[in-house]
Amino acid sequence: MWILPFIAGFMAGLVCAFCALGATLARPVGRRGAGYQAEHQGPRGGRRVTNYSRGAGFEHSVMDALKCKGYYVIRSAGSHGEVDLAAFRADTSPWFIQCKLDGYLSPAERRELWDTCRRNDAVPIKAMRNKGIRFYRMISDNEWEEVKP
Repeated sequence: MWILPFIAGFMAGLVCAFCALGATLARPVGRRGAGYQAEHQGPRGGRRVTNYSRGAGFEHSVMDALKCKGYYVIRSAGSHGEVDLAAFRADTSPWFIQCKLDGYLSPAERRELWDTCRRNDAVPIKAMRNKGIRFYRMISDNEWEEVKP
């Protein structure tokens, strides 16, 4: 069983090496037939971009950015819960992250994120796209301060 941690460490090193070079990792293409692709094309023949695919793409971008900073990141795919990502690193408290392209969290979403983080001793973080990826730590109900990972 000693091989698994070795492989995980090796793969994390590769991801960081790619990030240092500025390369992006290619995402695997789904295993659906040609009929599916024909039905789900946009008006000009390309793949249709949905809000879900836009948000999932942003979550993957945030994951990649945090992995390059040494975090172990878990994505809660399709859960529609209070936390999109959980990021862990040995020298910091865990981050529970809500990813929003426009940065807006409704009052109910802010309350759920705050309560979940308090129950689990985690730091409530909002990730948003604003000239790159920005991270904001929740201080109170509607008060945020920018943090660096």
